[in-house]
Amino acid sequence: MKIFYRTLFVAAISSTAFLVWGKKNVFSSDSPSEETKKEAGREQQATTKRKVVYQKSDTTPKSNLRTAATASVAVTKTVDKATANPGDTLLYSVSVTNNGSETATGLTLTDNVDVNTTAIADSLWYSPIALDDAYTSIGNVGITVAAGDGVLKNDQVGIPQASLKTFTRTTARGGSITLNADGSFDYTPAAGFLGTDTIQYILENSIGSDVGVISITLANAIWFIDRNSGAASEKGTLAAPFKSLASFQAVNNGTGNNPKAGHTIFIYESSTAYSGSLTLLNGQKIIGQDASTSLAGIAGITVPSYSKSLPELAPGNGTSVNLTSSANTITLTSGGANYLIRGLSLGNKTGVGIVGSSFGTLTIAEASITGTGQALSLSNGTIAAPGTLLHHFQTLSSSSGSFGVSLTNVSGSLQVAQAGSAIANSTTTAFYVSGGNISVQYPGTLNGVRPVDIRNTTNSTFAFSGNISSTNSGISLSGNTNGTITFSGSTKTLNTAANHAVDIAANTGSTISFTGGNLVINTTTGDGIRSVGTLSALTVTGTGNTITVAGPAAYTGGMALNISGATIGASGLTFQSITSSNAQKGIYLNQTGSTGGLTVTGTGTPASGGTIQNTALAGIEVNSATSLNLTNVNVLNTNRNKTAQGGLVVTDLVGTSKLENCNVTNAGVRNAYIINGSGTSTLRVLNCDFGFSTATVANDLRQDCFEMRARNTANATVILTNSQFRRAGTKGIQLFAENNANMTAAITNCTVDRVGGQMAGVEVGSSQSAVMKANIDGNPVINATNESAINVYAGGTSASRTEATVRNNASLSGNGNINAFIDPVVQAFSNGNAKAIVLVQNNVITNSDGQAILTRTTEGTGTMDATVGNNNITIPENGFDGIEVRAGADVLSTTNRNCSYVHDNIVANNGTQGGSSFFVQAVTPGTVVQLKQKNGADVDTVANLWAANTNTGTVTGSYTEPGASIQMGTGFACLTPANTTVPTMVAEAPLEISTPVGMDSTAGQEQGKGDGVDSSFATIP
Repeated sequence: MKIFYRTLFVAAISSTAFLVWGKKNVFSSDSPSEETKKEAGREQQATTKRKVVYQKSDTTPKSNLRTAATASVAVTKTVDKATANPGDTLLYSVSVTNNGSETATGLTLTDNVDVNTTAIADSLWYSPIALDDAYTSIGNVGITVAAGDGVLKNDQVGIPQASLKTFTRTTARGGSITLNADGSFDYTPAAGFLGTDTIQYILENSIGSDVGVISITLANAIWFIDRNSGAASEKGTLAAPFKSLASFQAVNNGTGNNPKAGHTIFIYESSTAYSGSLTLLNGQKIIGQDASTSLAGIAGITVPSYSKSLPELAPGNGTSVNLTSSANTITLTSGGANYLIRGLSLGNKTGVGIVGSSFGTLTIAEASITGTGQALSLSNGTIAAPGTLLHHFQTLSSSSGSFGVSLTNVSGSLQVAQAGSAIANSTTTAFYVSGGNISVQYPGTLNGVRPVDIRNTTNSTFAFSGNISSTNSGISLSGNTNGTITFSGSTKTLNTAANHAVDIAANTGSTISFTGGNLVINTTTGDGIRSVGTLSALTVTGTGNTITVAGPAAYTGGMALNISGATIGASGLTFQSITSSNAQKGIYLNQTGSTGGLTVTGTGTPASGGTIQNTALAGIEVNSATSLNLTNVNVLNTNRNKTAQGGLVVTDLVGTSKLENCNVTNAGVRNAYIINGSGTSTLRVLNCDFGFSTATVANDLRQDCFEMRARNTANATVILTNSQFRRAGTKGIQLFAENNANMTAAITNCTVDRVGGQMAGVEVGSSQSAVMKANIDGNPVINATNESAINVYAGGTSASRTEATVRNNASLSGNGNINAFIDPVVQAFSNGNAKAIVLVQNNVITNSDGQAILTRTTEGTGTMDATVGNNNITIPENGFDGIEVRAGADVLSTTNRNCSYVHDNIVANNGTQGGSSFFVQAVTPGTVVQLKQKNGADVDTVANLWAANTNTGTVTGSYTEPGASIQMGTGFACLTPANTTVPTMVAEAPLEISTPVGMDSTAGQEQGKGDGVDSSFATIP
């Protein structure tokens, strides 16, 4: 570049310094055209002129020229006259040219002119300097630059002031520009161009001219779609948007100046939906005008200075961006990443709203999908968290399609805001998730062949808070690890016929919850709830939860509740009713942990808790579980194959449990069979019926009405109140502590009635080293045939102990065939080395074909401490003795002791088989009977003791085997049971039950040698 100045001098002056601006001559590949040069009228340079008056006679004017700084700067000076005379006017011209590659800035030109000249005023002129200008623009947007920041801002306009040549023209890269005289300009880029666009302009005055270059760098293209655009053409720019999705999609191929990966697509609102399909290239962002904040902010673009205004976003103004399609609406190109969809709605489609495979990361916010067709189909990618917007979708709905939402190996999160969302009529699955690590919040309703199928996810969270319904396949949850799945809608209705309504399998470390109540399940051959394999916690809470399984034929129905290996959570499983018929089992709980249990509440009326009936095996089977609470539940005609232990079979139950207002009747073998093997437990039975409705018939394998055993190290409490136990095949109630177990039992206000059949009444006892504490108090009827109405037993080692209170029972009776062995009505005995402590008080005993009351020890070193008082006994004509106290058996090694305090009893009508109101026997050498006397001087006969203790009846005598003894007196202190108060319901550690064992139901067989007895111990004579 050259810089010129011209000066006229007319007289001599001192040296004059001029500051001259330098400029690097920089051009793009488009050098100044010949037309431009011609228009400039001279070579690209700047000129300075000055006039002077010459004062000497020298013919050669003098001047010295120097520069203070150079950047490859060449300076030349000429004068218009070779010789001059005094008074002549001289015109000096100086040309400064920068031939270097660097801009010469801050250049100082000092011109020491001839001392014989004098400068002419206002004679200094210089040419303009047009410095290059650089701007930035968003692709497809453009800039509008005002005069103050225009091309003249950094230029030197020269003297006289230069003018700017104005124009409207096409730029080097296909854009358009209008340049105004004041330096302002408007620039519109070519569609899709990204890079640097250049435009040259000319600044000139009478001295010279210069060419400046405007450089505009374009980046971050935004493509615009506006179906209501008034532009004459469709280019996709801010000035000329595409008018349809199809116009955009036709060029969205990444070639040339067409849309490319990473570009942003903006869609304007319209009262009419856009129709078509979009396939996004890698990383493209599609933003609708319904988004909030700003277009540039969402797109991640910094708006440069002077940019044309981007469209304002307008969420919630009543007009929306709605896309519909006859195929898939938005497809994410496989192998891409960093997609963004925001501020728009997808309506009816025949395909899928958003579909993508191996899509990298997708960010969605302020979006909605509604109408026909599948909403989402995504696989192998990540949905980014919505951040401060909280939700990805305002609405996510689908009214048809194979799936509503399908996510396969997708991680991240999916959050939906509005409860008005709905996925309906899905022909396969409404909400399907397979694999991945994702957090899902869906508040909408779900309806389809299968409403929810979640499988093989890891560390995922699902919250479904809308209503759920199905008429086919139900909910399936399988193979999920360390996840949380919650269904909290107000209604969850699953009518699945042959399919499991809720099918849960192998969800290790996961928690699954149904909250909010109204889980209503109806099936035929499918299970109601099936959960197999490990699961950290399963809970069903709220009111109105019901399961009904109606098997179409015998033993073909599904199980209402089938849980094996899954832990029931602390909130438990709560149902209003559970009903099952014609199934293998009605309810099956196996290995369900120690935190929560099953509760069936009913509604306060009989059978309102459901009916389990006509099962091949147990109606209800519980193994290694916690807390079973059944209210108003019927278990009828179960175990029809008679291969299970009974109708209600419980093994290793932990937790405080209750059976209230239940009927457990007519089961094969036993009605209730409960085995507790470890831990601490409490079971309360209130207002229940455990009877059989008919007498024994041929091939009838019925045994006990209610049997419960504590084994090993168990600590069990059982309370039976206001309940009925009728027509048992063996025992009405059998309660036993075995091994090292402890059991506390209470039986109050219960009816135990043979009703014409043959059965024992109540049996309580201990064996091995166990402890039993029982209270049989205030029962209206306990009767038996050929066995005892009440049998109290202690057997086993010296650590074994039974303490029992039998009192205030209004009707105790027993009768049988006099040709067979007949047990006493009330029998208490110690066998082996065990201890028995018994109180038999204030009972009414009738129809005693055997003894009315018998206290005895048999073999070993065991002891009996019995208090028998205030009982009213009536002996039938062919009965045995009223009260008998016995020590010893037909075993010579017996050295046991029986201490009995018999007082204030009334015995009427001694039977012909015994003939005595009171009879005492010491039948084995080494055995001792100790009879406590109430008061007064010690007596020496059994008859006198009977009278001294204010008993009523006739005493015929006693029997003492040589080497044995019967001792009487006031000095004996017979122990009494410590548990004379009926225990109340306490919230202790749970009742645990061990594995059932085979039971011997043979009546009349002697049992219990040495270390314990089997189920027929009460038949010992």
